[in-house]
Parts: sequence; structure tokens; C-alpha cells
Amino acid sequence: MRVLVADDQELVADLISDFLENEERVDKVFSSYKPEEILNSIEKNNIDLVFLDLYMPNLVGMSILENIKEKYPECRVIILSSHFGAKNINKALRIGANGFLSKSINKNEIKNTLECIAGGRIYLCKECYRELDLHKMREHNPKISFKELLTSRELEVLAKLVEGKSSAQIGGLLFISKDTVETHKKNLYEKFGVKKITQLVKIAVENSIV
Repeated sequence: MRVLVADDQELVADLISDFLENEERVDKVFSSYKPEEILNSIEKNNIDLVFLDLYMPNLVGMSILENIKEKYPECRVIILSSHFGAKNINKALRIGANGFLSKSINKNEIKNTLECIAGGRIYLCKECYRELDLHKMREHNPKISFKELLTSRELEVLAKLVEGKSSAQIGGLLFISKDTVETHKKNLYEKFGVKKITQLVKIAVENSIV
């Protein structure tokens, strides 16, 4: 995967690039600090994935995202931003963004992002899920499936929860700790906007998620 990090803050771009260069799914990383260079870099370097700062100088709203999706529809785009209003998130997804991330991204989140992108899914950071749950997101973006918004491990944990397995049992089956299972459960609750396992299972069954 050939990746472009487009952010006018060189420190942010360099940090993300450093993370990406150590990921096995990434073949080469490029950087762009000026919005006018982004489209040329995508074409010149055969970019597969762009990490795009939503607010660069002389950049009007989501115009660059629209241009990328129009000219290079196969190129996937992850929005980088410190602003997580539901309006921005939904607009980006409607245009065709493949994810929305906080600029305070860490290594684990980059791994999760790449995993979702490689699996044809959408990745949203936790801040995004605090703004809108999956049902509200689907109302604005009906083409997005619930599965697209879950990591492969979350899907595995959810499947076991639907089967009635406890956290300890799931940990043993998936070779992860009980605490890790509890973390995945917490993330699932947050994503679906629920507080009880029964509510989570009901949504999973009704929407054929697992």
C-alpha cells in the first residue's frame, strides 16, 4: 500500500509518516505540506491511501476530498481533524471518505485503521463515536453497513457475545485476555450507543451483522 500524508503541520505529518513506515501493510510513505500538491502527488506516486488534514491553508471545506474521489475513485481517504462535529463526519462519509481520525492518533489506532481499510471497512476514531452512534450514522449514510464500522476483532467478539459466551470464555477462544475482551465490549457499546449486552445482541441479530 502506497500512502500519502497530507498535512500542513510538518510535525504531525512526520510523526504519522514514521508510524506508517513501520507497518507491514505499507510499502512507501509520501508527505505533502501544501494542498495544491496533493492531487499531483496522488497521480505521480500511484497513491492507494491518503491521510488528509481537513483544514489546510487555502483549503475550502471538503473540496479536496471531493476532487480526490472524483479524479481517483479507487484512492481511499482518511480525514485527519481535531473537529468531530456530526455534520463534518457525515458529510465526509457521504462524499466518500473511508475514515475520520483524531490528530492525536497513536500506533494502535494506525494499525486498526490500516486493518479496516485493507478489509474494505470504514474506520472512525472514538471521538467520532461520541458524536454519533451507528444508527444515526446509518440514517445519514444508508449505504454504509454496520460491518464496515467494526474491526475484525470486534466482529469476532460480537459473534461470541451473540452466542452467549462470557468475557472469560471469549478470551480463551480468541486467545486474548479477559480485560481485552472487556475493552472490545466497551468499544462496541460506544459504537452502537447502548449500555447493555442484550441491546447489543439485539442490534447484531436484527441487522445480520454476525
